[in-house]
Formats: sequence, structure tokens, C-alpha cells
Amino acid sequence: MKQTAILAIVLLILALAVPCMAHTVITVNPGGGADQTSLSAAEAALPNPLTGDYEISCAGATNDTTAVTIDVDRGGYDLYIHGDATSGIFDDSKYQLKVGAGVSGITVTSTTGTGTMSIVGLQVTGIVTSGWSILLNGCSNVTVRNCLIQDFTANGDGNAMYCAGAGTGRMFYNNVVWNCWRGINCYQSQGTYYNNTIVSCTSYGSYILKASCTAILKDNLISGSTTADYYVDENGAGTITTAKNFTADATSPDVGCASATITFVNAGGEDFHLAPAMASTMQGVDLSGTFTTDVDGTTRYLSWWDPGADQITVAPEAGGDNYIFKE
Repeated sequence: MKQTAILAIVLLILALAVPCMAHTVITVNPGGGADQTSLSAAEAALPNPLTGDYEISCAGATNDTTAVTIDVDRGGYDLYIHGDATSGIFDDSKYQLKVGAGVSGITVTSTTGTGTMSIVGLQVTGIVTSGWSILLNGCSNVTVRNCLIQDFTANGDGNAMYCAGAGTGRMFYNNVVWNCWRGINCYQSQGTYYNNTIVSCTSYGSYILKASCTAILKDNLISGSTTADYYVDENGAGTITTAKNFTADATSPDVGCASATITFVNAGGEDFHLAPAMASTMQGVDLSGTFTTDVDGTTRYLSWWDPGADQITVAPEAGGDNYIFKE
């Protein structure tokens, strides 16, 4: 009996001593002092195919001006890419992928290997003639969340959250988009879009080409688009599922969600947090089976799930429940 007890204790000690599954971290700081000076260089440094789980951690106040294409074979492992802007506020003191004329931001084309990819908390900025911000093209099992995207306004290319080509398991949620050509573009493809805030697009806030499309849109908040907040090109057969997408114009596909009065804290100052007076005026569908926090990391209220990237609080927390774009 004594020996059995001793053996049990030894086994417990050994179990506690076994480390968690390790992953490899590659750091990025365009200002130096890290493993790489650009996200593109970090992607190029990955083994292809991956030989384990990898994390690319981006930080620093110096802009990263190099566009990146991610086409690594995940080989059954996970790839986690993240920035250091975690408060939901566009902050020039944090990592920012800022590309120039005729250049796109991030293109994901990983078509081989299982495993997941997550892009989290990146600030992605263009200029008037920049191409797309984040394109998921012919890839599967990729999630983009809690990102801040602005100034991709090139006609025909300036898509903020863009799905194209074959693939499944692609999701954008809790992202804030401002001043892009199109906020959502699901182009004859599969894409899931939950709780994104999309403001002042120069074309459509959300555009879907229905042919061969499988699109799901829930709890998105769209305002101020030049052409229309929501539009579906009905050319061809496809499947579109929507729920509680609120638009400032009359184009929402969901009952009771069109022509919504949407007031931000300071739209002129590019602060697109919902004004406190908006509390309990727009109720989305509960998506807690997929995620439970907002762009700031604040826990969402299950009893009143707000549309858009941020869960409104009447009294914002210290440090900011608001998110503010700054030039």
C-alpha cells in the first residue's frame, strides 16, 4: 500500500514536470532588435512545411512597409501571427503594416497542409492607391480578428476583408475598417464575417458575388458607404446566410436592421466606438459559441450582444474601451 502511494506521488511529480507542447516564436520589429525587421522576412524564415507550431510576434513603432504573401505549407501545425495593439485603438506607437501606392497588405495563399492560421491584432494601413488589405485566396482554416484596417481605397482593389478562390473555414471577426473601397468582399468564394465595424467605404461596405459563393454575415455594423452599405450581385447560384447586420442606409438584408441610427463617439476624430447613448438600441445575435470578447478583449454581454467590433459600455474602462484611428 505504501509502495503504491509512493509510486502515485512519483508519477504525479513527473506529470507536472512535463512541459507544455512547445512552439517556436519569431519576433518582428521594423526598428531592429528582433529576429526580423518585417513580417515578410519572418514568413520567409518559416520552415516550409512547418515542423511545429509557430508564432510570429510583431511590435515596435517603426512602420513595416513590406507587403507579405503567406504561402507556407502548415503541415498539420498552427501558425499564429499577432501585433501588439491589443486595446482596439489605432496607435502609431504600436506595430503597423503600412504599404504604399499600388501595393497590397497581406495575401494568404496557403493551400496545402492542415492546421490553422490566425492573424490577430494587426494594424494594416494603405494610401489612396494601395491594393487590398487582407486577402484570403485559395486557402482554408484562416481566422482574422481584432485587426484595424484603413485607407485601402484603390478602385477595383481596395478590399479590406477579402475572400477569393477555393477554400473553407475562413473567418473575419471583431475587425474595424475605415475608409476602404470595400469593407467586405466575398467573391465567388467562402467567407464568414462576424461582428465587424465598417465605416466610410468609398464603394460598398459589403459586397458579395453570389455565384459559387458560401457567405455568412452576422452582427456586422456598416455605415457611411458611398454606393451602398450592403450589396449582393445575384449573378449565379450561391448560398448567403445573414442575421442582424445593421446598416445606416436602407440596404440591410435583415428585418429591422436597415436605416439604423448609428452614432459614434467622435466620427470626425475617427473614433468609431458607439456613443453611450446607443446602449441597448441595436441587438445582435449571440455568437458566444464562436467567441466571447470584443476588439478590446472585453467580455461581451450575452444578454445583449452588440453588433460591430466593440461591445458598448456606457462608462468606458480606463485605458479605453474606444478604438480610435490616428493618422
